[in-house]
Order: sequence, then structure tokens, then C-alpha cells
Amino acid sequence: YQRRVHGGEAQVSEQRHTPAHTYTHSHMAAELTQLSEAKMFGGRGIRCKHTSAVLKTTMELSVYLPPQACASNPVKSLLWLSGLTCTDKNFMEKAGAQRLASVYNFALIAPDTSPRNPPDDLIPGEDASWDFGSGAGFYVDATQAPWDRNYKMYSYVTAELPQLVTANFPILFGVLLHAFLRHDGRDDHGGCGFGGVRVL
Repeated sequence: YQRRVHGGEAQVSEQRHTPAHTYTHSHMAAELTQLSEAKMFGGRGIRCKHTSAVLKTTMELSVYLPPQACASNPVKSLLWLSGLTCTDKNFMEKAGAQRLASVYNFALIAPDTSPRNPPDDLIPGEDASWDFGSGAGFYVDATQAPWDRNYKMYSYVTAELPQLVTANFPILFGVLLHAFLRHDGRDDHGGCGFGGVRVL
């Protein structure tokens, strides 16, 4: 990944959709397939997908790597847990945090907020409400069927995601962990990070 995180380009906002690319790591079975990449503030904004062993479905995530990040210089990171109805894209597209991440040399990691089962494999009621099911995983592990098949977001963000990210990017995972809990609408990228307080 040194080629991807180096370059020193000027700030460019243009989105570049690249052919799907799979990153692999010698001691990890995990793979990430790149969906898109964009230059910003000298670094790289990358969207990927992978097959989650914990959630038993395909998950998408967004990562921002500052220009200083490389194999010999892994950087600290901030994990952003968005709230209800959000995906991995909301914070990365709306907050503008990449500018500060570039200045202060830390990576941004934004996972999706829940499993996203395909239409032919939906749990009954999974898409019936905006505040429960798809887009509302609450970062907890379900304990009752049928939800316990896929809805294990606590295990995902605390176990599988750290291994996945550190195996594929020059990142030190979990230095900062943030879940937004506001309800008044100000600076709120998704309503509330319910369950994130449990992770903290």
C-alpha cells in the first residue's frame, strides 16, 4: 500500500472510481476489495468491501489515510461510529474531517452501521423501520433468533474490524473511538450513536 498512500499530490476533490482491486496480507485470510478511491488533502479516501465472518454478509467501510502513512510509519486512527440510517459514507462525505486528519497525521475509519442482507436473505422486519434493523445495528450483539445470525456489531467493531484494518493498511487501530450521541441535530451525522457508549 505504499504506492497508494504516497505521492504528495495537491488537494483534489475529484472522485476517481477505480477497477475493483483486492488487497491481501501474508498472514491474514481477510481481503478487502476496493470500490473507489479519491485524492484529498494529500492523502487517500478509500472505500472497500469485504465478506464479514462475524456478520455473515458483505460489509462496506471507508478509510482515510493521511499523506504521511506508509508501511514504516503506521498512523494513529479515529474510528467513527455513525448513528441511525447512516452508512459508512455519511461522515466521510459531510464532516470534512480529512483536512484535520491530514494536518495531525491520523487515519479515519468509518464502518457501516449494521449488516446489509441481500433482498433474498432479509430477516422478517429487517427493513420495516428506520430505527431498527438495516442502518440501525446499535453496535451491540443480538442474543435472540433470528437477529443473532447477523447482528453482532459489537464483535465486528471490537474484534474483526481492527484485525481487518491493521492487516490491510498502515494503521494503529483504536487510538480514538467516537460515537456521536447528540439528539438536537447540531453537527449530528446520523442522529445518534446508540450503543457506541457501550463500546467506549
